Amino acid sequence: MISSIRLGWRHARWVVVAAALPALWACNNRRLQAPNAPPAQQLDHYFEQNVNNDIDIVFMIDNSTSMDLEQANLARNFPTFINVLKSLPNGLPNVHIGILSSDLGGGAFEPPGCEAGGDRGAFQRAPRANNGTCTAVPRDNYIISLEGGTKNNFDGDLAGVFQCIAELGVGGCGFEHQLASVRRALGGEGAAPPENNGFLRDNAFLAVILITDEDDCSAPANSDLFDPAQKFLSDTYGPFSSYRCNEFGHLCGGVRPPRTSASGITGCQSAEGAGKLIPVVDFVNFFKSVKGGSPNKVIMAAITGPAGPYAVEVDTMGFPRITDSCQSSNGGASPGVRMNEFIKAFGSSGTSFSICQDNFSPAMDRIAQEIGKRLATQCMDGTLLTQDGTVVTENNKDEAECQVTDRTLVRGDLTTETSVPNCTKANGGFPCWTFKANANDCKVSGLELVIDRGPNGQAPSNTVAVVKCKTLATVM
Repeated sequence: MISSIRLGWRHARWVVVAAALPALWACNNRRLQAPNAPPAQQLDHYFEQNVNNDIDIVFMIDNSTSMDLEQANLARNFPTFINVLKSLPNGLPNVHIGILSSDLGGGAFEPPGCEAGGDRGAFQRAPRANNGTCTAVPRDNYIISLEGGTKNNFDGDLAGVFQCIAELGVGGCGFEHQLASVRRALGGEGAAPPENNGFLRDNAFLAVILITDEDDCSAPANSDLFDPAQKFLSDTYGPFSSYRCNEFGHLCGGVRPPRTSASGITGCQSAEGAGKLIPVVDFVNFFKSVKGGSPNKVIMAAITGPAGPYAVEVDTMGFPRITDSCQSSNGGASPGVRMNEFIKAFGSSGTSFSICQDNFSPAMDRIAQEIGKRLATQCMDGTLLTQDGTVVTENNKDEAECQVTDRTLVRGDLTTETSVPNCTKANGGFPCWTFKANANDCKVSGLELVIDRGPNGQAPSNTVAVVKCKTLATVM
């Protein structure tokens, strides 16, 4: 960390604004105002109808100075993650696993510990475990394990390979660019690093797992936020410490966090366009688009600091620092305001856990289970509405204002589209669709799409179910 006293650096294509319902007249000719329907939006889902057991998994591991124990915790409990994936109905998925750091440098400057460009979002494969003596490394810059682990680009055990290369060390830049690093790795800022070529597969699901004890501080590459020449309270960016990421990355009740001691601060969120960091919505939009317009194929998880409590304290020099929002035997963690806001934007496809836990095994187990659910279930991520704006529940699920279409790739870019009716209107024909209650897997709507394909039970090869539903509008 740069601070003198701290050990660690720590998408809705159209929107319908509901008009007022026609005025109602009572017998006394008094005009009554009917309540407005809730604001609605169209939410599109794309569900592959053929078995897809391919998934590309990115682990972003914070490599700043406070992360040594957390990295060891992750490596130690990675076998739990793999064992859950191996226990899925179709066995271990065909996985690509890429590991990268949070280090993208310090913007327009090279402050202490921050080399220009940092690790560039490139996947890491150096053997760092056991003081660099481990030898189980992949022959590419990322791990490949296919056909139930019978086709690998490494020798030995998958978990052992991950453990050999996942402890990235603690020499990375203290101004962590967690979200920007993953975006860079996947080609979101031009071409992906050459080391990452071939990692992303067109048909595969994508999972991103973020492990960090500080909030995202992703800034533009030319940002002056990290100017080391500014170091006093009177300077524009204040003392040279990671508190800048809070002051110029968050708004709490509409204002920046103060440079003075303050406790019980509430209403903190990403400053978005009012700050110096890249807006969280930019990252959300990128990751929801990276799988060719199929956001349901993207799974997000984070092991990070809780967003609150949020407080500021001052050190003996009168300089501000953010107070940890949690503590464990691994150390403390800063409030993950932007990180948690990012994860929540993915609805049922996003899961967050506190990094302040002595054992990451429960988190790794749950994340792997969420990946398995996404491979096998068709969850609706929004709050579904009927035509008149009533919220859809299990009791009125067949009144949902939805259109379902089978889109089948014939050859090249040529596709055919076949409308799929609701089962209550199909007159016994197939295929037809309905919803079933699944609150366990579908955390937002509690509903899972079911397409009844009749006795054959099979969709044509290369078929995607396109589902367009009226949902309650949400603001990220």
